Amino acid sequence: MELHALNVQIFIKMHRSDYAKRQLRIMQQMDEDHTLTQIANAWLDLAVGGSKIQEAYLIFQDLSERYQSTSLLLNGKAVCCMHMGNFDEAETFLVEALNKLAMVNPRWLVIHKLKLAHFVDKIGKEWVFLTVGEAVDACLSSKIAKA
Repeated sequence: MELHALNVQIFIKMHRSDYAKRQLRIMQQMDEDHTLTQIANAWLDLAVGGSKIQEAYLIFQDLSERYQSTSLLLNGKAVCCMHMGNFDEAETFLVEALNKLAMVNPRWLVIHKLKLAHFVDKIGKEWVFLTVGEAVDACLSSKIAKA
């Protein structure tokens, strides 16, 4: 499934929505309700544009309601809003996506640049981790606390 989703992305980048549609049809035949199938469908709808933008937004919205809103879903909704001219709503989604960003094992030069930009202050120190294990533990404990 991941390979087909990657192919959809590649064909979209190549401006070959016809090939992307073929890959999406294969994914839909395999499992129409799979999360990757839904995301690939939204990507293709965004690439096609026009009336498909609203459909892409609804897919991202549905996935956000089914699962926890991630940066990927929030960014997708923001792009849809920008295409529809809802820039204030897009900004809201982008700020929320930025607040969900977590940094894992940044190198000293990156840490220095982030410190100069006051980036850690913007996202909060509780979302900067030295190891992937620490990040996973924090996300899991956050998810368990919400349940």
